[in-house]
Amino acid sequence: MSKLTILHLSDIHFKRKEKEERKHYREDVQDGMIEKIGEHIEKNKLNLDFVVVTGDIAFSAKEYEEAGIFFDKLKKILPEKTIILPVPGNHDVDRSTISKFLSLHDIVKHGKTDSFLESGEKDN
Repeated sequence: MSKLTILHLSDIHFKRKEKEERKHYREDVQDGMIEKIGEHIEKNKLNLDFVVVTGDIAFSAKEYEEAGIFFDKLKKILPEKTIILPVPGNHDVDRSTISKFLSLHDIVKHGKTDSFLESGEKDN
């Protein structure tokens, strides 16, 4: 039987850099995470197959530059063939860019069926 090794990260909630008063704290926490993950990989001689990042990567669907910096650092300490699988959460959706009729559940629950049908709007 083959063995899979998975590192699971969840709900990181990267914040925007404009909030400078906490920037150094956030960077210290992120660097600490990278350091501890690296130590764990080395100590346990892990050959990670996957890093699964579930839930909210961003705080308000706009913080992907900061997230990218973190993931670039993470990739440097991972075994070469490790695959990173991000699974977005609700904070990763920029609601200003999506249709107000995105959720069929919300359309029915909030009595928007008529306005949805009359709008002619289509989700791509």
